[in-house]
Amino acid sequence: MENQLKNVNLELILQEHLLWLENKGGKRADLRGMDFVGVDMSDVDLSYAYLKGARMIGANFAGAIFIGADLRNVDFTNANLSGVYFEHAILIDANFSNANFSNANFSNANLRYANLSNSNLSNANFSNANLENADFSNTNLYKTKLPIYSKYKLSIENNRLNIGCKIKTFEEWKDWFENSDEEFILKRDTDEFKKIQAMFYAYKAYYEFLNNKQ
Repeated sequence: MENQLKNVNLELILQEHLLWLENKGGKRADLRGMDFVGVDMSDVDLSYAYLKGARMIGANFAGAIFIGADLRNVDFTNANLSGVYFEHAILIDANFSNANFSNANFSNANLRYANLSNSNLSNANFSNANLENADFSNTNLYKTKLPIYSKYKLSIENNRLNIGCKIKTFEEWKDWFENSDEEFILKRDTDEFKKIQAMFYAYKAYYEFLNNKQ
């Protein structure tokens, strides 16, 4: 990387960033492309900092705060991120493979196309996070809070359900999912299709409960 951590006064940058967060002057931290490989930055507060493309391989960020930070394309491979706060952070295309995220908070974060394979996500919170095309293969999801999510939005309009570009009654959708071979969004044997079908059953239960239908 062109920007090496050893060539900057990190302590001063962090001090200035804290002043900026507290509206006491200072300056927002810009650490884009920096190399944090193997460093110990536990409990650091980098909320809303610019960190796009940084390399944090094997680093210790336990208890750190990245609320609202720009972490696009950051490489957290093998990093310790236990108890980290990622609320509202931008984590598009980030690499979290083999990282430890136990008790981390990803609520409202954007994790589109993020790689979380082989990571420890036990007790992590992904409430309202954008997980479109995120890779969760071989992850530890013990007690992890994951949202009901699919890449296609669903909405109820005048007692009918809108999925993608089509709208049908709940009974028509039930028949379509269970008895039809038609495809208009995705192939039926894909994981994304299963997510859409799961979302349908969730919306159906919600609609029937509100309308006292059995």
